[in-house]
Amino acid sequence: MYQSFFEKRRSRLRFNAIEITVMFHTHPSTSSSERKKVCRWLDDAGIVCSGIHFIFDDNVKLASTYKENIQHSILYNRAVIDLAADLNTKTIVVGGGKIRSVKPEQSREEIMKILFEIFAASGDYAKERGVYLGIEAMNLPAAELRGIYHSLKQTN
Repeated sequence: MYQSFFEKRRSRLRFNAIEITVMFHTHPSTSSSERKKVCRWLDDAGIVCSGIHFIFDDNVKLASTYKENIQHSILYNRAVIDLAADLNTKTIVVGGGKIRSVKPEQSREEIMKILFEIFAASGDYAKERGVYLGIEAMNLPAAELRGIYHSLKQTN
């Protein structure tokens, strides 16, 4: 499936890099052997994986105050970091997804605290794996991730 996708894109569009989306192209549950196949297909097509675009799916509840959901989000982020390392890319672009909306009963400060906890734990793991977490550029009304970036920058 991916092999023909990569080959067609390469020959038709004449590019040599691709950003793979977690939610649509390669999920963290993808087996090790499938990840190796994807790497081989990319190599055969002459394409490098320039990065992983991480749009959060319904398994990740970033705005949840439940410790179990926070821990799950941390573990899921780590699985995406492992995916990036296995696909020989060093960059993950973290998208906004459900971060862009806050439930009426939650304050933005509460959400920012939870997000900071998740991304601080994920950032340490990414550093160990040699992977960089980037923040997707967003318009001003949806720029909550910028606060996370500035908070993390101050602690590191």
